[in-house]
Amino acid sequence: MKKKILAFLLFLFPLFSLGYANADTIKIVSDTAYAPFEFKDTDQTYKGIDVDIINKVAEIKGWNIQMSYPGFDAAVNAVQAGQADAIMAGMTKTKERENVFTMSDTYYDTKVVIATTKSNKITKYEELSGKTVGVKNGTAAQRFLESIKDKYGFTIKTFDTGDLMNNSLSTGAVNAIMDDKPVIEYAINQGQDLSINMDGEAVGSFAFGVKKGSKYEYLVTEFNEALAQMKKDGSLDQIINKGTNSSKTSSQVTSLTSTTSAGQKATPVKSKYVIASDSSFAPFVFQNSSNQYTGIDMDLIKAIAEDQAFEIEIITQDLTLLLTQFNLVKLMV
Repeated sequence: MKKKILAFLLFLFPLFSLGYANADTIKIVSDTAYAPFEFKDTDQTYKGIDVDIINKVAEIKGWNIQMSYPGFDAAVNAVQAGQADAIMAGMTKTKERENVFTMSDTYYDTKVVIATTKSNKITKYEELSGKTVGVKNGTAAQRFLESIKDKYGFTIKTFDTGDLMNNSLSTGAVNAIMDDKPVIEYAINQGQDLSINMDGEAVGSFAFGVKKGSKYEYLVTEFNEALAQMKKDGSLDQIINKGTNSSKTSSQVTSLTSTTSAGQKATPVKSKYVIASDSSFAPFVFQNSSNQYTGIDMDLIKAIAEDQAFEIEIITQDLTLLLTQFNLVKLMV
């Protein structure tokens, strides 16, 4: 009888162990497009300052983490609803947030700044009168705009992601936007039609956070321990410098070497091809000041079509939707 009980316990042990391992996976949510803090690179993986910091913390503390990137507002709501364990998304540490989040020591001091297109510069808040300013929902920039909108007579339009906000500016749906200064500077260095002509407003510093009163508050203590180590050994500065300096170099294009003879022609199967592309992925695809899509990808495919003497039609849409539609087509074929 004892042997049977022992065998039964030995059978259950791996199952308990598996469940325990799954429970130890820390679900961390982040923004979806917030370069240089988090962004999807050309290899379709998320990179950036926040990503590098949380990965380094996980390495130091032995965390097993699972990252997802639903967008800032959705990330905040996910942690508050208990659908995620922690947030690492360039979240400014404020007294209001500390009412609902237990937040770490800060890792980056930030300023928010007004940005416009290059042809519609705004140099002071008074020039916003009667205009619409775009901002991401739930951010420190939104709170700052709310505090001054009545004084300067402008309206606010909120967006779930930075991409939607920037696209609305380029199409004229909003007259200006407000975001963190390093984010705007990164976009400018990537070739986007943006301009900063005002001083930034110091609104606080970024921190890691968990739901206040949750069982994950210990993560903040461990994050602080790892962060202190990173500040001491210089690895935090290395990560931040890498992220902010990359905006000055990543727009450089490496020259390509042709693998075919110059002037060699292909034989197009059709006279016209429909090419699908992402809608906002500077410097590869983005809208210029004339609301035309341009960038490295656009210039390359147009040059190929011209050289090979075939016609193209380019449709732009969010990459995730394009891939979903492409997979559905494959399933129906």
